[in-house]
Amino acid sequence: MRIPFIAKVSSQGELGVEDARLRFIADTRGGSAFLLAGAVFWLTGALLALVFPAVQVPWVLYGGLSVPVLGVLIAKLQGAHLWGHPGYASLVMFATITELTALPTMFYLRGEHPEVLPGILMIADGAHLLILMWLHLDFTYFVAGYSKALFGALFLFGAFWQGSYPAQLALSGVISLVTALLVWRDSARTLQLYLRGV
Repeated sequence: MRIPFIAKVSSQGELGVEDARLRFIADTRGGSAFLLAGAVFWLTGALLALVFPAVQVPWVLYGGLSVPVLGVLIAKLQGAHLWGHPGYASLVMFATITELTALPTMFYLRGEHPEVLPGILMIADGAHLLILMWLHLDFTYFVAGYSKALFGALFLFGAFWQGSYPAQLALSGVISLVTALLVWRDSARTLQLYLRGV
């Protein structure tokens, strides 16, 4: 989805976006492999919480470590080229590390308030998607990021589904999955999104 406040320009005009960045977006499929890996993490967590409730807290705390590895495997299946753009790849890494800021709070609260852990992680996940919106120039990241932050806050403060790990994790997984599919589609037509008449 095109970022609405970046104006389209004619094919004769300057795009305002470097060719290297457009190649990065196309080559990495807009980062969709890692969104898909995130969806697998969230949806697997929902299933585990439903079937084996005893593992839901450890899964939320440690299961996310599987996302980078699974993301690389999915990217290979997509035919994505992740390593040819070191400048942009480092920005992706910085964005991803922002999610780790949730861990100290989650570890602190895991004993007395385990019901708030999915909400905290969703807020951090949403925040890192906002950084990726600018990197991949896809507004879908913005919609997903704010959706996760909003629902995460509602879960955190017990507005609904309080303590329901399966429901909370499933919702976050569906948001990640839909975002991944839309971003993957958009990454193949980045030029069309930002140039008039292309």
